[in-house]
Amino acid sequence: MKSSLTMKMKTSYSLNFLIYLQNEFLNSHYDETDYKFPYKNSKCMMIEKEAFDTSFKELWSSIVQRISQDSIQDLIIFNEEKKTFYNLLFQKDQEALDNFNEAYLSFKTWWRSFAGKFALQRSTDEKAGRIHEHLSEYLKQTKNQNHIELTIIVVYDEFPLELWHLAPFYVVVPIRHFYIKEKELILRLQQALDTSNNK
Repeated sequence: MKSSLTMKMKTSYSLNFLIYLQNEFLNSHYDETDYKFPYKNSKCMMIEKEAFDTSFKELWSSIVQRISQDSIQDLIIFNEEKKTFYNLLFQKDQEALDNFNEAYLSFKTWWRSFAGKFALQRSTDEKAGRIHEHLSEYLKQTKNQNHIELTIIVVYDEFPLELWHLAPFYVVVPIRHFYIKEKELILRLQQALDTSNNK
């Protein structure tokens, strides 16, 4: 029996929105030369850094676990449970709530445009084919005889590296890694396959 690999490239409303909020938070702590998208010329109404980092990781992990088991959960989290983002990451007053609602609508408008989700999906088409070839060859070399289904969630910016592989055969990858860290990405995906096979 020959090994086979099915590789699905997807995006996520919830994880990309979480990165959107992360970047808004980071911009309040960065110099102008290090600003990330989105830049807003308004006061950041999120919680303090240490609490933000902890809540961000907890929320990220929870979202990944849910959407890795059922992709429909992504839209449920984004649409029906959006207050979870506010409750965990923002201060608790009216100004902070207004700040959150503005960020939510701003993200949704961008994400649903051609410049958002569509552009992110299409930008990885060619790269995905090449990565699939590398991983398929790797599985042959390691004599892996299982059929493997790997899901790669593409996000528009960086996030803490330790959060990239939290569920078997399910990884989250920033778009820039497909372009400027391709070799490193392939090696990390190979490690993810090995780790997932051993779970």
